Amino acid sequence: MTKPNSPPPTVLVISLGGTITMTPTTAEGAAQPTLSAEDLLAAVPQLADTGTVVKTQSFTTKPGASLTFDEIEELAGQLRAMDGQSTFDGFVVAQGTDTLEGVR
Repeated sequence: MTKPNSPPPTVLVISLGGTITMTPTTAEGAAQPTLSAEDLLAAVPQLADTGTVVKTQSFTTKPGASLTFDEIEELAGQLRAMDGQSTFDGFVVAQGTDTLEGVR
């Protein structure tokens, strides 16, 4: 809850791809990660009623099992840097279901 006369909280939603971003891309129905962080946010229009400013970033769009530790470390570094700038009040990282199982 925000205090009177204070700016609304600002949250950054970051998409890493994975299952949550997949859509059928072939006639056979094979799915590929195609949705951006903005696309994911558009699927939840009720967020507009929360009084929170939500920004988006698509860090990568790839299957979860293709995500590497180097990429996760790069994202962690970016989050630390952004957190140090105090631009955002919070971060949400969205990724498909098999990421922890498939990170190499």
